[in-house]
Amino acid sequence: MFSREGRPASQGFGTAPPGQVELHLGEMCMSIDSVTDVQRDRAVQVGFVMRSYRENFVHEDGRRGLSQEELLRKMGGIDTGYARRYSHATVSRWESGFTRPTVERLVVFSRALGLSQLETEGLLAMAGLASTLPGTVEPAGPADWAEDDSDPDPLPSQGGGEQLAREVGCFLLFRVILVGFGIALCGYAISLPGWNVFPATAACFGVASVLVLGQGFVFADKENPLRGFFWVSLFFVLGTPLLQFAPLGMDHYNLHFARDLFAPLMPCVVALLVNLVLASGAGLLFHVLWHWQYRSGRQSGSPAKKAIVVVLPSAGLVYGVVLVITTVSITVQLSVIIPVFSAVVVVLLVLNDPRVVLANRDRRLMYQGTFVVGFLSTLVGMGVIVGVFLSPDYPAVLPDHNLVGQWEIDFEELGLSREEALDRVNLGYVLHGVVVSMYMFIAVSGRLVVSIHQDGRGEVRAPPS
Repeated sequence: MFSREGRPASQGFGTAPPGQVELHLGEMCMSIDSVTDVQRDRAVQVGFVMRSYRENFVHEDGRRGLSQEELLRKMGGIDTGYARRYSHATVSRWESGFTRPTVERLVVFSRALGLSQLETEGLLAMAGLASTLPGTVEPAGPADWAEDDSDPDPLPSQGGGEQLAREVGCFLLFRVILVGFGIALCGYAISLPGWNVFPATAACFGVASVLVLGQGFVFADKENPLRGFFWVSLFFVLGTPLLQFAPLGMDHYNLHFARDLFAPLMPCVVALLVNLVLASGAGLLFHVLWHWQYRSGRQSGSPAKKAIVVVLPSAGLVYGVVLVITTVSITVQLSVIIPVFSAVVVVLLVLNDPRVVLANRDRRLMYQGTFVVGFLSTLVGMGVIVGVFLSPDYPAVLPDHNLVGQWEIDFEELGLSREEALDRVNLGYVLHGVVVSMYMFIAVSGRLVVSIHQDGRGEVRAPPS
């Protein structure tokens, strides 16, 4: 700093007259006050713009606006400290200009909301900070407003134990109890006309699938939409083996004894309820692990590791139970279907992670890879189905044993010879294979393609540093 006469200020205070020293001190105080006012005005302006971006944010489903908690969760996906340390009170102080903006906060905010490079630099310029993202903060003068973003009374976590308990309760009520009651009621209604067991089983499976698909896709979870997709898909995959053994009036859980106690369609209804319990248990475990990995403020773990921690135990739970209670042929089929499905869900979780941004080249490669793998898998699946149909001795596995025990099939009661029973099982296998292949190709692969598309065309995210 130079004095009015052009001398360095460090030389002026020792020799200047008292009046001139007072003049220098007055100018310094006026300068400090001016800097403070400018910084406060900038903080208010930036807070107003941040609030505008938050309230006008457009979700993938067309819904507009973010709550302050939702904003922190999105920012927590970029930097987990925001989801763990801060609450809505912090956002209120940001938007009121009570706290001075920083480069780090504005960059995380911009990436969480998918702002462009130009918009991010505009926020930094409005705040009086460096105009380039890796730049430094303008030296701050004295300020009488808060500079610490920490919460005096922070929330323990966004979406804590009470919210998780409510979500689990709603899932059990609407996705398990009500759906199970609907399946039982529809099964009873379908059994009244006295249809043959094969078409009645196919009709019961179709109605149950519609009930579950409607719950999972039409009434999708807003916070964790993949939980519904995971639950629905597992129920459908576990239910399709009913079509394989329906021509015999049997099932892959050895529940056909129930038809002597209740009604011919009762084994199908009980098997569907077993599938509902298995899929729902896996869905709840999926949601609890997702809550732990993505909403508890955990900082460790890459996007892939977090996704694997959520999916692997949930899918493993289902396969472990089915491995014990179902027939060998179904176990072999599910040993292929469940890992493929689980891998797709892992990829979907990774794509939904805010830290993952696909470049155009990566997106094109994923499109191509998805279509190639889906097409080849469909060809292989159709080839296996045709081969089974043309080879009546394969798979020569009747539903007469599992890891728990073995039982005898009364072919006289069925009115069939063993060879005729095998032919019918193979015919049912063709139907089962076609249905599950169509679901995997249309629903599972389609969901993956849509997720890749939305990453680039839905919520656009700025690339991480």
